[in-house]
Amino acid sequence: MAFPVFVPDELVVPPPSDHIQNNLVKHLQMKDNVFSSFEYLPIQDSFILQHLRKKKGKEVVDFIMVVTFQETEASSKDGTAMDVIKKGICYEGSCYRFLGHTDSQLSTKTCYLMHDSELAIYDYFQTFADFNAISSVSKRSEYIGNLFVGFDRHMSLKENDYFVIDDIKKGRHSFTNGCGYMNMQLATEVKQLENLQYIPSIVKIVYQGFFGTLVARTDLNFVKVEFRNSMKKFSSQNRDLLTNMTSLGILDYSRPYTNGYLGCKDVMLLVDRGIQRDYLSQLQDEYYSLLDNLCTSKSQAAYYLETSGHNDLLKLLNNEGFPSVKEKMLKLREEEMKKIRGEDLKVEAAYNNRSILRILVPKSRVVMAASDPYSLLDYGECYFNPTLSKQEERDFAEVDKVVVFRQSSYYSGDVLVLRLVRKNKDYEHLKDCIIFPTKGGNPHALECGGGDLARDKFFVTWDLNLIPKWHAAPFPYGPSTIAHLGGRIYEQGLQLRFRDRAKEYMNTMFGYPDNYAKQMKMTQRQELAQYFANYDANLISRFDSIFMKYASALGPSCKQCLHLHHAYFRSASILGKGEDLERVIANYEAEYKELLRPETKPKRCCLVNRLVKYGWLKPFFDPGDDVWNIMERRAITFVQQLEKLQEEGAGK
Repeated sequence: MAFPVFVPDELVVPPPSDHIQNNLVKHLQMKDNVFSSFEYLPIQDSFILQHLRKKKGKEVVDFIMVVTFQETEASSKDGTAMDVIKKGICYEGSCYRFLGHTDSQLSTKTCYLMHDSELAIYDYFQTFADFNAISSVSKRSEYIGNLFVGFDRHMSLKENDYFVIDDIKKGRHSFTNGCGYMNMQLATEVKQLENLQYIPSIVKIVYQGFFGTLVARTDLNFVKVEFRNSMKKFSSQNRDLLTNMTSLGILDYSRPYTNGYLGCKDVMLLVDRGIQRDYLSQLQDEYYSLLDNLCTSKSQAAYYLETSGHNDLLKLLNNEGFPSVKEKMLKLREEEMKKIRGEDLKVEAAYNNRSILRILVPKSRVVMAASDPYSLLDYGECYFNPTLSKQEERDFAEVDKVVVFRQSSYYSGDVLVLRLVRKNKDYEHLKDCIIFPTKGGNPHALECGGGDLARDKFFVTWDLNLIPKWHAAPFPYGPSTIAHLGGRIYEQGLQLRFRDRAKEYMNTMFGYPDNYAKQMKMTQRQELAQYFANYDANLISRFDSIFMKYASALGPSCKQCLHLHHAYFRSASILGKGEDLERVIANYEAEYKELLRPETKPKRCCLVNRLVKYGWLKPFFDPGDDVWNIMERRAITFVQQLEKLQEEGAGK
C-alpha cells in the first residue's frame, strides 16, 4: 500500500487537558489537496461512540478524528478525497482509517476516521447488525450513518417499554413513514430532560436501529413507545447490545414561536402559483422597516417580541420602558442579520449561489409533522394549533385553510392548500406541529417534495394573501409500482443468499471460508469508503444554480426546470436509479450558454389576453417576471445599507 497522508507538524496542537471528559477530538480541514486547519472540537454522543467507549474506555476519543474536505470543482474531479481515504491519515505515527459519517455529513464531505485496523472497524459495525445483507451501498451507508447521529441528551428506554407496529399503507405508499407514537409519560420526561415550559407534542429520536419522530397519544397506556416498522433502519440480534444500550437519543422536539421566513425559492414557487408580487415585495419592505426601527421604536420592538415569543422581554419593555431592553434588541437584530447573511452556515459550496433573501411572515410557523394518531382526518385536511398571542388567536380563528410546503422544494406542485380542522378534543394536546391524515390516495408529506415525516420541517402559513390562486398537480414522488417491487426483491439480498450457497461448493472460485470472509470484509469497507469519497458535495449546488438560471429566464414551470427537477428526484430516490443527474446538469449548463432570452413581452392574440385578464388562464412567464431576483437585489442593498449605518454608529 502507498504511504499515508501526513498531517503537517506546523498545524498540530496538543490536546486540551479536558479533551477526554468533554469529547474533544481532532478536527482536520483539507482544502483542495492541502490540510488547512487542525483543532480539537467536541463531538456529540452517539451509539457508535457509546459502543466504542465500552470496548476501549473513555480514552477512545484519542483514537477518533474528524475530517472535512472543502472541495472545489477541480479538486472534486482529481480524486483528492479518494486518495486520502484510501491511504489513511498519519498523525504522530498513528494511521487513521475511514470509519463512517451521518447522512448530513455526506453533503458537507465530512467523515470520521479511527486509529484501528480495517477488520476491527468492520467488526464494530457487525456488532449492531448484519449490514452485509444490504446490497445497495448508498442504503448501507445511510443505515450505518444512524449509528453516528449525535445527540446531547438521552433517556433510558428498556426493551419491554416499546412495541413495534405496522405502518398504515395504501399501495406502494406509507402514510406513517418514519412516525410512531409516545405516551404522555414519555413526553413529560422529555419536558423535564430538556427543562421546557411545555410538553412537546412531537419528538425526533434515534434508538438502536430506529430513527424518526414520535407523536404524543393520550390513550397509549401499556408501553411508552410504539415504533413503526418504517422507523427500523436495521435489526440487531445481539442480545447484550439490546439489553445494555438503552439510550433513547433526543434529536429535536416541537417548539412554539418558530416563525417562518420566505427564501428565494419559496418566493419563486409562490409567484408561479399566482401569489401577488406586490404583496411579497410589501412583506419584504415591512420586514426591513421592522429591522431598521427595532432598536428605536417601542411599538415595533413590542410587535417583534410578541410575534417571536420573547414574552419576558415584552413584559420588561411594558413595565420599565424601552431603555431596559435596548441592548437585548440590538442583539436580537444582529441575530436576524447573521441569519440573513448566512453566517450560521458552516461549510461554503464551491458554487457561490447562496441567497440572502429572507423575509419574515408573521402569520406562519416552521413545524414538525406527524401522521394522524386517531385516523379522524380526511384527505385534504390537517390539524394545526400553534401557540399564539391573543391578537394572533383572534386572526387565526377566522382561518379555514393553511398553505403547507417544505422549503427545500423546487416544484410548485409541492405547495399544498389544506383545510384546517378545529374543535376536536382528541387533538387538543397537540400544539405547534401539523398533523396529516392517514387517508386518501397519497400522503401529504410525500406530496410536499417527497420524503418521510421525519425528514424536513414544514412551512405553514395562514396568511390569506399567500394562498395560491392556480392549481398545480403534486409530483408523483415515490417509486413506480415496478420499481417498488423490484427494489423490495433487490433489498432482500437474494443475490447474496445465492452467492453464500455457491461458495460452499465452489472453493476454487470463491476461496476457502477464512480467506473469503476476510476478502469480503475488506471489500465492504472499500465500498463504503469509495461511496463517501466519490460523492460530489457540489452537485446539489450545481443543480440549484442551473435550475434558478432557467427559472429566472423561462419560469420555474418551463420544460427545462421540470426535467431538472425530475432528474434530481430520481437521483435521490430510494433505489438511486433514473437519469444521471450530473450528466443532465452538464447538458443544461452547456445549453444555457446558447439560450436566447426574449427582452420584451411577446405579442399574443386578444382572446388569450382576455382569458388571462379575467383569471381563466394562468399568466405566461414574461421577461421581468422573476420578482425573486429583484427582491434578492433589494436584500443585498438593505444589508449593505444597514451595515454601513452600524459602522458609522460605531465610529462616533
